[in-house]
Amino acid sequence: MNNTGSLSGITTQVTYSVPSQEELENMANMREVFFTRDVLNTINILKADLQKYVDNGDISRMKAVVLDELIPSFLKKICNVYDTAPIFKFKDSVEQGSIDEFDTLRKEVMLNRIMPETLERSRFHNTIISFIRYYKPLDKLYIENSWHAGSCRVETYEGYDSEMKKFSYIQHFGDEQYRIYWELLETEGDEVKTLHYKVKLDKQGKEPETVNDDMRMPIGENKDLEGPPYWPFVVYRYSERGKGFWGNAMDSLVELVRAINILLTVTNDDTIQETIRILLLNFTPSGTEGEKGQLKTGLRHPLKPDGQLGENNMDAKILSAELYNDEVMKLIEGLWSVVANTHNVGNVLKPDFKQASSGLALRLQNEPLLRDWEHDINIVTPLDIELVNKLVEVNNYHRKDKQVKPEILKGMFLEYQEPNLVTDEKEEYEIEKQKWADGVSSPLLYVMRKNPEMTEDDAKEYIEKNLQDLEDLTGGKITIPGKDDNINNDPPEDDIS
Repeated sequence: MNNTGSLSGITTQVTYSVPSQEELENMANMREVFFTRDVLNTINILKADLQKYVDNGDISRMKAVVLDELIPSFLKKICNVYDTAPIFKFKDSVEQGSIDEFDTLRKEVMLNRIMPETLERSRFHNTIISFIRYYKPLDKLYIENSWHAGSCRVETYEGYDSEMKKFSYIQHFGDEQYRIYWELLETEGDEVKTLHYKVKLDKQGKEPETVNDDMRMPIGENKDLEGPPYWPFVVYRYSERGKGFWGNAMDSLVELVRAINILLTVTNDDTIQETIRILLLNFTPSGTEGEKGQLKTGLRHPLKPDGQLGENNMDAKILSAELYNDEVMKLIEGLWSVVANTHNVGNVLKPDFKQASSGLALRLQNEPLLRDWEHDINIVTPLDIELVNKLVEVNNYHRKDKQVKPEILKGMFLEYQEPNLVTDEKEEYEIEKQKWADGVSSPLLYVMRKNPEMTEDDAKEYIEKNLQDLEDLTGGKITIPGKDDNINNDPPEDDIS
């Protein structure tokens, strides 16, 4: 696809290219190496990058310096929806026993741990697929959120590439390889029909060019190709930018970290080499020999002229290199600062100890993060609810003895908590007390906001217990500060009969 434009009278032509399947897989697998802190493969990538600038002999003696935590730490900073786990809330009519059954399932699949990692993956890869799976031998239900363009293949609908109708991945059975398929046939209301089968690959891992019915084989105990009546996938797509199902990921971030790893490794090696000085002599020395026949140097092993004592023109020089460590580190910090500032977070490579002190400064500092938080909530809310619904659906199909009533989900909603931000606690509390006096808030609401899992009764009990404990310690009556110290609007003593 070509496009032309004009800037300052100069006509330019832009060519839009769509990556091939192989390119998509390579880029996604590269991102996954950095996301999962795979140090071994990160070092292999670094060595391949160094070959463009340094001989293999020099590379072999270099100590690799890789920042394996840089991208994961950065993603945690920019993905703050789940800083505090969201609260699952249900209608008052839902029985506590049904909620307990759901909570047991939620804890089994570690949903509170899966959801933040899923957001980080989708922010990094742009599109990832959560796969709800059941393992019969252990009666285990679990969620895999690591399916990306490098670990699976999808087929979309003709003319609409945002939804998939076929999902597949490679699995090994002993020495043989198979491609496992899930295929969505049709949906009628809540009814779903699927195919679930495998196709044998050749020794090179390639699939036959044409797959016919005879090549499709049932999976496990299944006697035919028909799959279960559910579609166990939820597509988490962070942005619609880019062509195709997967869209555009944060590959530029990977390229930047690769460049930083090169700079750090080369700089580190230069610094080590600088400690090994080159000594030039214009006479033949004698001294203590080392294990490899070399002459040792230093205060313990002085060098002496060999048979040339008394020569007036004997001389020695030490050669040292000029290092640019400060300049390199400033460059690295500057490059990462551009990325950090773009996403309204601090630079993890250059901690800033100059914290904003006033409440206004803190609010201005936190405002972009709160905007991003609200933006991300709009993205993940429908997907998280879809994930929960499909989790219950898969559970109820496979486990007749551990059912969760699906009707309780109709009134369920997720209450996402504000991110953990640095605030002026004293100023915040003073403003809060003014709200109590004006009747627009209350101590109960304040405690519930700080402790989202609490009900109104829990908050009241919490306050009363704290006040009672304080009274027991001080020996005096304690009241909640507010307007006229009478936040509960108790009648004056004269009115009490």
